Amino acid sequence: MADGDAAADELVAAFTAGMRARGLTVDDPAWAPWLRRAWQRALLRWPQGLRAAAYGAGLAARVRPGERPAELEHALQLEDLALVCACLDGDAHAIAALEHGFARHLEQVFAGITDLRLGEDDKRQIVRVHLFVAGPDRPAAIATYSGRGSFVAWLRVTAKRALLNAVRRHEPARVDADDEAVADALAASAPDAELALLGAGYREAFRGAFRQALAELTVRERGLLRQVTTGGLSVRDLGRIHGVHHATAARWLRQAYDALLGHLKRALALSLAADERGVDSVLSLIRSGIDASFAGLGAVDDRR
Repeated sequence: MADGDAAADELVAAFTAGMRARGLTVDDPAWAPWLRRAWQRALLRWPQGLRAAAYGAGLAARVRPGERPAELEHALQLEDLALVCACLDGDAHAIAALEHGFARHLEQVFAGITDLRLGEDDKRQIVRVHLFVAGPDRPAAIATYSGRGSFVAWLRVTAKRALLNAVRRHEPARVDADDEAVADALAASAPDAELALLGAGYREAFRGAFRQALAELTVRERGLLRQVTTGGLSVRDLGRIHGVHHATAARWLRQAYDALLGHLKRALALSLAADERGVDSVLSLIRSGIDASFAGLGAVDDRR
């Protein structure tokens, strides 16, 4: 994070570039001193995590044609917008500052969602992912905050909507569909020709064993596997939304995979009454596929 005069210069430069890219003029001499004051106020409110260039670009993207500094002073929630821009830029300190600074409001939203299938950690994780991670067909929700209007009100509405959608997804049919999707993604590591080693009826038994193995995982383990297999997240994404180093997230993910394979081995042996060598052969193929996926996620295999 840049600070002091250098950061203010960076902010002014990013704002100027952003305005010019939109075809808007910045010839008013009031812009530079106003931006510097806005930066200093933002730093007083949020000492950790702000990014000057991200803030400058974010401000430039939100200026309406013809608006001047005096108007923006009242139109935009400037200090909160500075933090939002840093979060959108992926700064882990900014994300932590947002969650801490608005914890009371988020806790109130969590308390209003009483579905017993969602624990406090589940709710927090759901909101983190929705706010800070883009999906295949949507931007990260934090990117949609315009800066105009109360950020607290926007945050509460956005968090509640994410949780209500999650409750609907946790209806039995939807949970089964989620588990099926994860099972399909992981089972793809084992080719049919190799699965045939397990004997007749292996297809349905294999899928059933995968579902059973997933059900035996902890909430965090199952959530991690869903996020990377069907949610498209990388290990660095996981680290950012869970507030840990990416190496820690990689270790968690490896532990989740290992737990899944342990449960799967037992489930397969029971459901198919197959010999141990046949089961181990298929699991070895699945582990090879998982290792390849791990490399693609940018994870470091730090098993000792």
